[in-house]
Amino acid sequence: MKPNFGRIVFIFTFLFYFSSFSFSQNEVLVSKQFYYESLPILVNLIVENEKKGEELALDIFETITNYMFNYSYEGGSYLSNITYKAYRGFVSCDEDLLKILGITLDYYYATKGAISPTIGSLIELWGFGKNPNVPTKEEIEYALKASSPKNLVIHQGSIRLKSKSTKFYLKPFAIGLALEKVKEKLDGQKVKNAIVTIDTRYSLVLGKKFNNDWVIGVKNPLAMGISEFVYSFSVSDRFVSVSSVDEDRFNIDFKNYFSIIDPRTGYPPDSKVVSVVVVGKKGVDSVVLSRVLLTLGDVGGPKFAESRNVAALFVVSEGARFNFIKTKRWVELVDKHTQDKQRKIKTR
Repeated sequence: MKPNFGRIVFIFTFLFYFSSFSFSQNEVLVSKQFYYESLPILVNLIVENEKKGEELALDIFETITNYMFNYSYEGGSYLSNITYKAYRGFVSCDEDLLKILGITLDYYYATKGAISPTIGSLIELWGFGKNPNVPTKEEIEYALKASSPKNLVIHQGSIRLKSKSTKFYLKPFAIGLALEKVKEKLDGQKVKNAIVTIDTRYSLVLGKKFNNDWVIGVKNPLAMGISEFVYSFSVSDRFVSVSSVDEDRFNIDFKNYFSIIDPRTGYPPDSKVVSVVVVGKKGVDSVVLSRVLLTLGDVGGPKFAESRNVAALFVVSEGARFNFIKTKRWVELVDKHTQDKQRKIKTR
């Protein structure tokens, strides 16, 4: 079952882009803004034929929204159907689900539980995006047991759930996978210059030429109701994932809560890190890592990122100002790319 697609609208996004293009006579920029389940999806393509570009943009939108739908618990979705069957015994699942589960579980064990694919019960308990509330300690403890990956069994391409209270939470990782599929489509159509962004947090950036570089702005996650940016950078041929404390944010008794949950505690992480940006070659891994690093905080996060040679930027709140922690790989890959572009601009 496929979702009903939202109408195409133009909106202002918090992740902004600048570009300087030098088009050949046969190249055009096709820019489409879609809207699905309150989330903006921006598609910019450099193509030789405008009509073909518009068709490709719509195809990209359909690919993304199919993944978002199928990895939610909406009626008739792939995830809801397979979860229902997995309560009753082993059920075979497709390569996409196995890939997401494999990657998230690898990082679960590598970080001693800083991320998990089975925290759906915890997310529902907090009511993020629907009826937000702060659960009781007893409710958290019960949901933690239901959300343990120990309730998930994977064997020869099949899965089983030991507890009927265990639910998956995979939509962010499915978005990363959707962007990987988008890249395959663009590669197949020989589209070398493009940027596709979902919910201002997840991006696929293609294009190596200087005058096709995209500059990405990182929003201030503490700013309420205004568009304020704290950092910008250039990158090419990479996936970008931003995890921050404003994700489905709500405030109760003067305390902010957001929907990135630490599976070890059942609560959102509490540290000085307010955003983590990860730039990588793989969509799912980039999303998983940005959430892992935010959960690990300003000490454990950079340490783990360095151990995995991850290009990561940590935005750290220090009272009225921000500090930035950059991994060695970020400096080598992202800073060098940005500085090279700036130098070229100055010499033109």
